[in-house]
Amino acid sequence: MADDALLSVKFHAALGSDKTHIIPFANGTTLADISTFATAYAPIVEAVTEAQVTQLSVSLPIALPAGLKGAAGAGVRSNDGARFSFDTPGRYNFGLWVPAMKIANFADEDVILANVVAFTNAITAGLAGVTPTDGNGIDVGAVLYGKYAYRK
Repeated sequence: MADDALLSVKFHAALGSDKTHIIPFANGTTLADISTFATAYAPIVEAVTEAQVTQLSVSLPIALPAGLKGAAGAGVRSNDGARFSFDTPGRYNFGLWVPAMKIANFADEDVILANVVAFTNAITAGLAGVTPTDGNGIDVGAVLYGKYAYRK
């Protein structure tokens, strides 16, 4: 598994939903280097499309904390997971998919929410003073449900 830094370029067209493309960079590429590339790249890519570039964002790998698993569980498929829905004060709920959810966390197709309280609290209340949002800057509220979900 590569630990690439990623530049995400978001495009908006008059019809249809926004789309992104992702450009990987070698591990160790700095934020400053990618920002320099992105600033030069945005007008170049915008010149070859009818879409408008509306956002540039960077994802950089960070060190993993101590105490994580040394390997994935035997026979576990990343496609089998759970989709969680969280309430928001906005128009839409916030969805989050978790791959390879432990079988013990399911009762038929439903996630046993009592088994995943630390996870759902991290999303709804945050950790270390940092609270996630729904991607539109709206606070994430209570978990509504978790269901089995298969993703390709």
